Amino acid sequence: MAARMEDISGKLAAEHQAIELLVIAPSLSMVNELASMLRNAGIAVHPRQIQDLEQLTDTLAANYCDLILAVGDSDHSDIHATIGALRQSDSDAILIYLSALDDRANPIVEIIGQGVADIVNPDNKLHLQHVVRREYHNLMMRRQLEEARNELAATELRCTTLMECSRDAIAYVHDGMHIRANPVYLQLFGYIDEEELADVPLLDLIEPDELPKVKKFMRYLPKLADETPLDTQCRNANGKSFRARMEFSPAHMDGEPCTQITIRDQGNTSELEEKLRELQRLDLHTGLLNRDAFVQECDVRLTPANRDRTQLMIVSLDNVQEVYHISGIKAADSVVLEVSDIIRSLVPNGSVCAHISDSSFGILIKGRELGDTESLGEEIRRSVEEHIFENTKRFVAPTCSIGVVACDDYPRNAGHEYIGLAFRACESASSLGGNRVSVYNNSLIDEETIGNEDLGVEADNVLALTRQALENDGFSLVYQPIVSLQGDTRENYAVMLRLPGENGQTIMPDEFLKPAENADLMSQIDRWVIKNAIEELSRQRKEGRKINFFLNVSSQGIQDQEFLLWVCDCLRDCQAKGAWIVFQLKEVDVRNNIQASKQLIEGLRKIRCQVALDHFGRTPQSRGLLKHIKFDFVKLAPDFMDNLADNQEKQEELGAANELAQSFDIKTIATAVEDANSLAVLWTIGVNYIQGYFLQDPSDTITFDFNGA
Repeated sequence: MAARMEDISGKLAAEHQAIELLVIAPSLSMVNELASMLRNAGIAVHPRQIQDLEQLTDTLAANYCDLILAVGDSDHSDIHATIGALRQSDSDAILIYLSALDDRANPIVEIIGQGVADIVNPDNKLHLQHVVRREYHNLMMRRQLEEARNELAATELRCTTLMECSRDAIAYVHDGMHIRANPVYLQLFGYIDEEELADVPLLDLIEPDELPKVKKFMRYLPKLADETPLDTQCRNANGKSFRARMEFSPAHMDGEPCTQITIRDQGNTSELEEKLRELQRLDLHTGLLNRDAFVQECDVRLTPANRDRTQLMIVSLDNVQEVYHISGIKAADSVVLEVSDIIRSLVPNGSVCAHISDSSFGILIKGRELGDTESLGEEIRRSVEEHIFENTKRFVAPTCSIGVVACDDYPRNAGHEYIGLAFRACESASSLGGNRVSVYNNSLIDEETIGNEDLGVEADNVLALTRQALENDGFSLVYQPIVSLQGDTRENYAVMLRLPGENGQTIMPDEFLKPAENADLMSQIDRWVIKNAIEELSRQRKEGRKINFFLNVSSQGIQDQEFLLWVCDCLRDCQAKGAWIVFQLKEVDVRNNIQASKQLIEGLRKIRCQVALDHFGRTPQSRGLLKHIKFDFVKLAPDFMDNLADNQEKQEELGAANELAQSFDIKTIATAVEDANSLAVLWTIGVNYIQGYFLQDPSDTITFDFNGA
């Protein structure tokens, strides 16, 4: 048994290299001291500090946690509230109370067993190390046990389902009495239900002449470890006799040992073979067709003579990867299953539905007009958006992008080629922010083709200039002021990048950043901008200017594992402070890299940098990001400003986005402000800051008068 426990402990240690540790303490130094003490004892931990009950509730909802160390105060006033918050959450984390309490008869000891695993004097380091090891091991054992129980329940359910659906007669007996039988067994022996068979001994189903042989066989049965057949003459409830081969094997039912009896079906297997062929065409998780079967159906149904009034639709979940990262594969599978149920309930009869990838579904619809199918796509999109998914408080609720193609408008050589056209329309919907329906048209291909023909050589030339600029320090920075509408006179500047071109031309970011991203150069560009901006910021600060810079971080920069340490080195080398900088991340990049973004933002906060969420407010997931990640600013999406003064609907949308951000105590910045009429609307709505050409064009000098703005 000891060896077995060592095996389990070794397995747990291998699977869980570090304890996710949450420390409720008033100071970061205390957290670091506890983490160092545990690490010195060989206990790997990932510590996170919180200071109050509200933070605890939000953290338990948004983050995975193993152990909680709660540092007690003199009157133990907070521990009961902490216990209550832990009970109300879905977390299985273990709570350990750190108190200088020496008297084990003190009433506070009563909390042990009520939600606290143990009370430990933090000065007794050996005791604390022992308790942490013990409780973490117990937690891992409980999780492993829960997983085993779930697997056992799933296995028993599968066995029961297989038994009920089996063409073979199957029964379970204990001490010679029937305790369970499937419908085929009941029908074979002429009984109506299991209750009628329950009082019937197995030997009553055997012909009297065969009883001696069967009784002798049954005496030796407990000694047999494998499946053992017995050919005998049986009789049913009506006295009809028949020959059968009964296969006996050891089994368990409700935790008790018993014997399984199987009588194989010797009839025609053609029906079974047909069912197996059908199962091979299905996606077992959703019950819809699988990808291969869907492709075959498209090839069969989309021949030139059968394309009239036929559409193909692709439904793709926008943020299922975020669900995988935050809540794991079970939650993501649950989301996919619920979406498949939504689709199944809405598509018309006769449609072909399939689950064709982890997060995508295909639907082939015949006999409808394109407008009707587009309306169906909108209904599916809205139903997914409004659906309340299980465990959604742990992740941002999923939405979907939908692409539709009218097959009779675009001749293709093979039916499955229409899947590619529908995917292209789906990608178009996703590129616009997701949660929308896009209908395929030739422009989706033609515009891209024309662009490649016209700009292919130029794109290569721009990429070459970008590489030269990186190698030779050839970029230039420009600065645009960010001005408060509410009396704040701090000098904030957005830092932007320019690429000098040939013949004195200036190449704008829209022209060179996309080729640079495709060539994996964005992380290098981020570093060039940040290094040169911090050097300029340090010079300005030494001259007495109290300015702050807003600096962009790309998607590749977010994923750069060494980026944060590099920023720390850069600040130290330039004698600059993190509080002078606001790093801004695009909303789409944060959603696509949720875990890396959270880690980066947490690290930036530790060096006192602030963080802004750029291009905010155009997707339903915006609220979820603000709920799970703390930002200091949001920069409202530039398209809010298009014809803002004359568009009441857009004013209401911008007002809602502004109110949403400010409800999380986040300051808002309107970008691309270009006229006084828009400024008046922004003032009325209550936006905190503005940025745009109305104030000043981006300039290579830092001279804007904030006091006179």
